[in-house]
Amino acid sequence: MVRRFLVLALTTSILGQAFVRTALVVHYYWSRQTYVERCENVNRPELDCAGKCYLRKQMLALEC
Repeated sequence: MVRRFLVLALTTSILGQAFVRTALVVHYYWSRQTYVERCENVNRPELDCAGKCYLRKQMLALEC
């Protein structure tokens, strides 16, 4: 019984972490304009970032 609970808890935590990253990427595609407005590379159009810098910043904040 305890072993099943432990396995379930570990599986849920691993899948939950992966789901959060996927949810951020989906949110990026749904509201790309918001990310473009918060882009840190506005004055460097040659990078063609389209807000991915802000998305990367949010993902790094989740890892800490």
